[in-house]
Amino acid sequence: MAAGTDTQERIDLLLVEDNPADARFVRMALTPSAQATFAITEASRLADALEALEARAFDIVLLDLGLSDSVGLATFSLLHGRFRLVPVVVVSALADESTTRDAVRLGAQDYVIKGDFDGALLARVIRHAIERNQLVQQLERSLTNVRSLLQAIESSASPDQPAGSFAMCGGCKRLRTASGRWETVDEYLAPLVRAQLTYETCLECLEQIVDESRGDDPTS
Repeated sequence: MAAGTDTQERIDLLLVEDNPADARFVRMALTPSAQATFAITEASRLADALEALEARAFDIVLLDLGLSDSVGLATFSLLHGRFRLVPVVVVSALADESTTRDAVRLGAQDYVIKGDFDGALLARVIRHAIERNQLVQQLERSLTNVRSLLQAIESSASPDQPAGSFAMCGGCKRLRTASGRWETVDEYLAPLVRAQLTYETCLECLEQIVDESRGDDPTS
């Protein structure tokens, strides 16, 4: 998702739809707004969609489940299985609650019914899907970093010290190294991991910051 002109965001969208009337409706619904402009590439078959995704990056895919070369949830599974980092919103005429649930469970960011949305709703669904997908990827990267940290810590434990056993100061929360030197967590972990340490704000701290900015008392 790139920045467009005058703060507009450009969203590169792959529309996988074999009904020309439905494709035309989506194009008309996604007219440029003050917030975003949509660059739409169309594919009428699943094979064409997979080829397009191989050739270039897209911010999101709008996917019909009923195509000439693939029908049903298998359509989503085949696409999502090969391009898991690309968020997919299913756009289908099938208003079946079970299918909706299964699509989301398999990894679809959302499921909208043809004829039940207008341009504003579809644009909002697309933006939210992209944002949720970014949060999921961020979480997966964080979990990968945590696993790397734990493996590095375990492998660095001294033979006479159980893996995962640390001495931590109850006041400043620094860790005591094997040499007896007290170090911050950053100082302790830096030589143990190859991944670059980054700083983010967890949900609990973010909520506390918001409460404090509003003057709320978190203890009340």
